[in-house]
Amino acid sequence: MRPQFLLAALTALASLASASCYSPGDGQAPPLDQLYFPTGLALDTSAVNAAGEPRYLYVASSDFDLQYRSSGLISFDLDKIAAAVPHPCASHSDCGEDSDDSVRCDMARNTQEAQVVPNLPAYYVPSYVCVPSDAVQPCGDGGEQSAADRLLYPGRCKPFDQHPFIHSAVGIGAFATNVIFAKDPDSPKSRLFLPVRGDATLHWIDLNDGELQCDQASTSDNSCGESHRAGHNPSDNNDNQSQPSEPFGIAVSEDGKYLGMTNQTAGSVSLYTHDWNYDVGPQLVSIAGGLPAAPVAIASVPPVLDATDNLNAPAPGFLVAYRNAAQVDLLRVRNDDADGHPEGSYSRYTFAYAGSAPIAVNSRGFDSRDIVIDDSERKAACEAKKDSADYRDCLRGQAQPAVYVANRAPATLVVGSLAADFSYASGSSDLPAFTHSIPLTTGPSRLARGNVRVPAPDSTPGPMDEHGNRYDLEPRVFIVCFDSTRIFVYDPKRDVIDTIIDTGRGPYALAVDEARGLAYVGFFTDSYVGVVSLDRRFRQTYGAVIANIGTPTPPRSSK
Repeated sequence: MRPQFLLAALTALASLASASCYSPGDGQAPPLDQLYFPTGLALDTSAVNAAGEPRYLYVASSDFDLQYRSSGLISFDLDKIAAAVPHPCASHSDCGEDSDDSVRCDMARNTQEAQVVPNLPAYYVPSYVCVPSDAVQPCGDGGEQSAADRLLYPGRCKPFDQHPFIHSAVGIGAFATNVIFAKDPDSPKSRLFLPVRGDATLHWIDLNDGELQCDQASTSDNSCGESHRAGHNPSDNNDNQSQPSEPFGIAVSEDGKYLGMTNQTAGSVSLYTHDWNYDVGPQLVSIAGGLPAAPVAIASVPPVLDATDNLNAPAPGFLVAYRNAAQVDLLRVRNDDADGHPEGSYSRYTFAYAGSAPIAVNSRGFDSRDIVIDDSERKAACEAKKDSADYRDCLRGQAQPAVYVANRAPATLVVGSLAADFSYASGSSDLPAFTHSIPLTTGPSRLARGNVRVPAPDSTPGPMDEHGNRYDLEPRVFIVCFDSTRIFVYDPKRDVIDTIIDTGRGPYALAVDEARGLAYVGFFTDSYVGVVSLDRRFRQTYGAVIANIGTPTPPRSSK
């Protein structure tokens, strides 16, 4: 089957599969050391190395083609990956000041700094990565990919075997749609949360230095135990509720106390409460119905409460977007105590509808697939004043958080921000107002916000890379377009597309490792992870795939 028809078939199958719920059954157990239709990537920001870089990357697979009865989650050691993948460069000094000149930058032969290497072909194309000084080509023992392979799997070098990088692995249910990371602000605890369509549950996994812990010892196939699959037991809550079918999008509040999860075929959104002090995990407490059909995208509204809780700010909120409605809704978490006192006999948590904002800046505004809220600018400006009387004025004086929506009808990035409203202490009602849209190619699927490395002015004492060279950081929004195999990098400061990353088939999940100047992309169609350079100091490799982790494996129908 030709690639363009394969992608169309996969898209059609995805739409068909979204209308059903599958039981894990008694089929073949999945190999836990194999990437298989990855759908979620998350970085561990609590476990960092001496340089402050995240130690682990978590990749959730989905068992999309029903070959196995369930799927798996892998923890990758990023220190090992970083040591193996090439380092971009523009000159020899970018590769360090080795006294024995053992490393050089693989540059064009007519470059003044270029180093003549014996037996280098006249037609040689430089890679602009750091290589051993005597290297004839940049890929070492692994070798280079053929030109044909590069068309399907961009990247100069042959893929790395993923097994040396695997730190831990565990089984999960079939059809996980994402994985998100959350850290307790008051302790070293951290957890992963995964919506799983197969058994309609919210999986939760404890983390211990990259080790995945979810009571897998109680199962015969090293998969998460029943106690780590929330939402399936009606007796766990006062209203005898269970998680609706087809959970899809997930978001967690900044403190990790609330999780919202969209249910795409039920037209509802589930609310889970989560207490870091207990080992019971998240608890289903409310299901908000009466919403437009097919809610899929969800994001947590950034909090603005100070330590003394004297701002009287709105309750925690979530923004929800839909495949079948040109709007974004605001749902707030309502907590009613039994007698109006925190020590009442019971607490009642619900999702309360708080308003809608239309998407009217493109022709139709339908089919939203993801939503991201960026509060980094306001937080950086006001964080130091959080416990002072000036905090309220600081919040009101800053631009409100930016809001971005990946929309498919038409294919656009919808750009806006939380609307200013000074009747609220924070200066906003938390409803978005959209101002314009950026055209894209077909299939916008996921959004991610992160920083890229840019040249630092000589007078700026910015951070330094592993070779002692300074750089600065600038924000970007990444729009992953599944169907057209591209990732658009949007610069919000200049309101332009900074670059377009040409990728392999079916890019879907993405995680930005700004500490290393890299991004990791999960390729759904061929089941591997690509590594992309996000260092704008090196224009030859910026936005390019510089390594692949795991051997690409085409779906069975395309072989």
